[in-house]
This record gives sequence, C-alpha cells and structure tokens, in this order.
Amino acid sequence: MKRFSREIVLCTVIACVSLLPACSRGGQGSTGGTSGGDGKRQVRFANWWGDHEIELADRYFKTSYTPTSGIEIIFDYSPYDGFIAKMISEMAAGTPADLVLCNSDHISSYARNDLMLGLNEYMQRDSVDLTTFFGTPDWIIDGELYGLPSWYGAWYMYVNVTMLEKAGIEVPRGSWTWDQFRDICLKVADPANGIWGLSDAHVGDMYWYTLNGGSAFNDDMTKCTINSPEVVYTFEFLKRLIYQDKVAPEPTYYQTVAPDVLFRDGKAAFHYNGTWAANFFRVSADRVDFTWDVIFAPTGPMAKGDVTPARSSGMFIPANAKNIETSWEVMKHWGSVEGINNIDIGALSSMPPSQETLGAEAYNLWPSQQPEHFTKEFFAQVTARAKYFPFTHYYMSENVQNAWNVSSILRENLDIKTTLDSAYNTIMANWATIEYIGKK
Repeated sequence: MKRFSREIVLCTVIACVSLLPACSRGGQGSTGGTSGGDGKRQVRFANWWGDHEIELADRYFKTSYTPTSGIEIIFDYSPYDGFIAKMISEMAAGTPADLVLCNSDHISSYARNDLMLGLNEYMQRDSVDLTTFFGTPDWIIDGELYGLPSWYGAWYMYVNVTMLEKAGIEVPRGSWTWDQFRDICLKVADPANGIWGLSDAHVGDMYWYTLNGGSAFNDDMTKCTINSPEVVYTFEFLKRLIYQDKVAPEPTYYQTVAPDVLFRDGKAAFHYNGTWAANFFRVSADRVDFTWDVIFAPTGPMAKGDVTPARSSGMFIPANAKNIETSWEVMKHWGSVEGINNIDIGALSSMPPSQETLGAEAYNLWPSQQPEHFTKEFFAQVTARAKYFPFTHYYMSENVQNAWNVSSILRENLDIKTTLDSAYNTIMANWATIEYIGKK
C-alpha cells in the first residue's frame, strides 16, 4: 500500500475550490455530530488503508473506544490514486469527511486553499499538546497546527533471515554498504527459479537516492538537484542490479506479483519498504514459512552518513467539516498513548510518532510475532538518523511533478543522464510555479 507520493491535483479540481465559501485557516464549521440510527455520534474517516489495517483499527474502536465514548468511526475508503482530488471535490461540494488521512507531502495541496482547520484554539482550550510528535513542523504553517502527525513512517529493509542463513550469510546489522548489499544479492539470487535478491516497492523513487546523499531539491528549496552525481550514481547502481546482475526483477514484473507478496512468499532476500509492511507480513503469518526481520537500508558511497528516509503522516479536520467538536474529540484520543498503541502501532505497525510513545511498551502487543528487531530500540536509532524531505510546504504544478517522476528510467530502461537532465530542465523552466505555503 502506498503511503507517500507526489500526487498531482488536477487543475479542474482546484477550480472547484473557488466554489467554497471564503474561510481563513482555522475557520469554524458546525460543531454538532452526525448521529447513527442507534443514537451514537459518527465520525467519517476518509482513508486509503489496506483491508487488514481497517479491520484491526475498526475492531479496536468497536470493542474499546465506541462503548465508552459513544462515538462510532466510519471508515470511508478511497483508492490512493486520486484521493486528494476526491477530498477537495467533496469539500467544494460541502460534503467533507470529518477526518481526512493525509501524508506530509499532501499538506500544501490542502493548505494553499484554506481547506484545513487550525487546531491552536482547540489545543489551548482543552490544554492539549500535540506539538511533541515527530514531524510536527510539517503540520505547522504560520504558527498554526493543522493536523495530527500521528503516524511516523520510515523506509528500511525487510530481510529473509532464513534465506541468508541457509547461504551461510550473516544478517547485516547496523551500518552497511551498497557493495555489501549487492554482494549478498548475487550470492542468493536465482532468477531462473524465481528467487531474487531484492523486491522493491519504491524502485527508482527518492527513497533510494536519499540513501546515497541525493535529493530532487536542496534542503532550503533554492535549487533543483535531480540530476546531481548522487542521483545519477543511484540509478546506475539500480540499473546494474536489474538489467546486468539480474538480482532484482524488472519493474514490469510487479504488474503480475506485488513486491510485498514476492517477499511474503519467500522469493526475495530483501524487501525495501516502509514500516507499514510489517503488519501485512504479520497478518499473512499463515503463509510465511521463514524467519524475517527488519534492518537498516544500506548506505550509498556518496552519502555523508547513514540516513533513513522518513516523513510524518496523520489526519486533519476539514475547515468546513460538519462535526468539528466530535472530530476533535476523536483526534485527541487518537493522539493519546492508548490510541497510538492500539491504532497506529497495533493496527498499522507504525513507528512510535512521539517521544512519549517511543518510550512505551506498545511492542508487547506482538509478544510472539516477528520481526525480532521491530522494537523501540530499533526505532530510536531510526529516529536519530531520519532524513526528512524539504518540499512539504511547497505546492508544485503538474509540470513540475510530472518531471520529478523519473522512475521511468528503470521501468523503460532509459538513458540516465539524458532523462535526469531533461527533468532538471523542465523543473527549472517551471520554477516560478513552485509556491511556498505560508509566510517566510
């Protein structure tokens, strides 16, 4: 399941926003709650979660939260592709969800049109501090908090411990290199029999070139670096794995079998993905007949130190929501240690999103389940080496976003330098369309 992408909001959808009543960030909506047939207040949570995630979270709400609060959570699923466009359309039509799932890179698409409810007033009124979450700066614009960053996502390697042990290879713990990674893949891969060194949910995305010190933009968003030596080298390395070494499938292979399924079925030594993949493998335990674990992704030769690509994710209340007080009540509970332990960590296998939950014992929810190193100690190290992305508060036009998507290099086996230079030229030609949201 996708958690992080540069989704394009179509111009026709943005035009719909002009139909919304004028409102400032933090504007007020109705404070009444929608009632179900049994008299319970209802909160509609718009999301793109997987079936297994909705099932586990829904079980917690129905058995623990709803009986004591009287608030029923309605999980309103929509596919990830087109999610932002649909949410903006619903807000324009005056029929928004009560809570909306949101990744940090989506914030600018909503905030630039004043579609998110500011939370400072509610936090001060109820003496609630939601600013201690990791990634909170992503959600603050001009001093106002616009959402709860209650998920903390990072990318690392899932490893088939059994496969490595059978090959007499020690599982790499701590820091390791791309050369070491490639060497292991060459030893275990048997593509003729459908056994791979790597299954990759994000092949060619920023999560790879971040490991090599690369980025599409520099840290203060003053320069495009999509064709930098760090990014060029990353694609050279990945193309070598796929087309020369043949230790990773060609991207079209995933049209018939998803990368996480490939790993789940014991067909790959490593799987590069985000924290949420752990729950998919856990709920598939009856189909997994090997020992698996989590380790850091290897570091590229041009990086200045070990990094883990990371970002925040969470939810916001639409500015014209109908059930603001009820939605706020749910958000407060969601941000509590109990809520995070049972929903974010329990149902989503999220990383602990705050310092308080990092110190909790929530991982005891899975006392007999893999992975062995899915622990607060591991996540403390992830947090220390986390690398966030610089573009959260920037809205980018369709031309820029299309140019930025360079995964076609691997999918179509294109010339690396030519493709990256073309992307750079397009982005620079449209640089004036990159809009910072807020006041600098």
